[in-house]
Order: sequence, then structure tokens, then C-alpha cells
Amino acid sequence: ITVSLIYSAEIFELVITDDGIGFDVDLAIQKSAENESTGLINIKKRAKIINADFQIMSRLDEGTNISIIIPQKIMKSNEYGN
Repeated sequence: ITVSLIYSAEIFELVITDDGIGFDVDLAIQKSAENESTGLINIKKRAKIINADFQIMSRLDEGTNISIIIPQKIMKSNEYGN
């Protein structure tokens, strides 16, 4: 597993990558909704609330890459409780 954080004047970016077995993202989200599991769905909803870009890319037998990019103006307004 590799985790990287990039913090600049424009963005805060978190990227998590692994070289595991991977999975079908669309199917996982569909099954989450059917089984009332909230993991991936909640992450997507919470990212949207703060205007963040959230992406999951995964391929079977190749691993997974998850990224969350938050614009700095969002970070600064939340920092002061605005």
C-alpha cells in the first residue's frame, strides 16, 4: 500500500494505491446500495458536500487507486468554521 499527501496553495490531495486483487467499482457500489452498506456511498456523498473530487479506479488482478482532491479554498473556509 502506498499513501501520498500533496498539500499546496491550490489543493490538498490524498492518494491511496495498492497492488492487490482489485474489484469492479460499479458492481461494488451497486451491491453497497442493495445491501444498505454505506462505505463507498458515504465517501462519495461526503466528498460532494465539501466540493472534493473523489475517484476510485480498480482493475481485477491489478489493484486499486483511491484519490480525494480538496480545493484549498474549501479547506480554509472549514478551518475557521465557515
